[in-house]
Amino acid sequence: MLGVFYLKKTSSTTRFLLMALGFFIWFFLILNAQQFFPWTPLLPLIFITSFLLSSKKTHLFRLFLPIALPYTALSLIVNLRYGTIYAILLIIALAFAFPSIVNFFWKARHLKRSEKTAPIFDLAKKAGFSKKKLFVWNASPCRFTAGIIGLIPGFRCIFFTKHLLLEFSQDEIGAILTHEIGHSKKGHLWIYLLLYVGFTIFLSPLFALTYAFIPNVLDLSSLVLLALFVAFGWLYFRFVFGYFSRQLEREADLYVTHFAIPVQSMIQALQRLGEKTHALKKDSWHHGSIQERITFLEKVKKNPNLIRSHERWVKTLVLSYFAVVSVVFSFILTSKTGGFL
Repeated sequence: MLGVFYLKKTSSTTRFLLMALGFFIWFFLILNAQQFFPWTPLLPLIFITSFLLSSKKTHLFRLFLPIALPYTALSLIVNLRYGTIYAILLIIALAFAFPSIVNFFWKARHLKRSEKTAPIFDLAKKAGFSKKKLFVWNASPCRFTAGIIGLIPGFRCIFFTKHLLLEFSQDEIGAILTHEIGHSKKGHLWIYLLLYVGFTIFLSPLFALTYAFIPNVLDLSSLVLLALFVAFGWLYFRFVFGYFSRQLEREADLYVTHFAIPVQSMIQALQRLGEKTHALKKDSWHHGSIQERITFLEKVKKNPNLIRSHERWVKTLVLSYFAVVSVVFSFILTSKTGGFL
């Protein structure tokens, strides 16, 4: 996403990351460790209540409802008879329905065709993206951003904030659209899913190693175990997930070249974003700073061969990561530690 996490206050960003990590850890605990954490189903209420109490911007609460509600549904059915089957069916259904759920809670409305937005519709059509999948995002915590959601190609949606549509030029908006389309065409949404699944898989050997060094680990407080998972989660998302995300963002920035759009248009869009958010040189663990992305695009202008080079590098990273995850998962299935998944 172009700049979905450039919030005005660092405290808001911190809350967002803590909430996202918390929900994911809660999801893992529901599926894998309820025998150790009997109070797991109460965690979403704890996270949501804490968030509302700590944030005056209660509209941010809408961002997490599309995540909290499916997780809550999973927590209710996973322990039923044939709960695993029901959970799998629910996850499959969510793969199709999640964009519609997000549309509802994020108060998104269809983008209307106008003189300014006409090029957006034309470009989307050229990319094979339905005009019905373009939305204006009314629940965003920041004024200037765009994003894409949805695993299934025919159900994916692209969002723009109204301020971005009003204050960015047609060329800049077109470049932003190709960035989001790049995420779709390059399979980035599936790569992100792989990274989340990988995190869950890596937790099993982590737990096994912890048990090897601390045999009575199961007698420890649930909060101590949760602290271990949180620490590993922070390291994983900050350095592994974050590195992959920064590489994928650069690849999406380069997708303008697939539509014969000048790289300069993407540079101008990023510069405008930096000016509007006052975050041109502000570092981002998952996107990199806007200035770093601009610098990379400037190098591409001088040496177009960097496009293919970067695309090959991303493929190498993804294939290597998939190989590692596959090896770890195979080890789990064939070892005694597999019982922890």
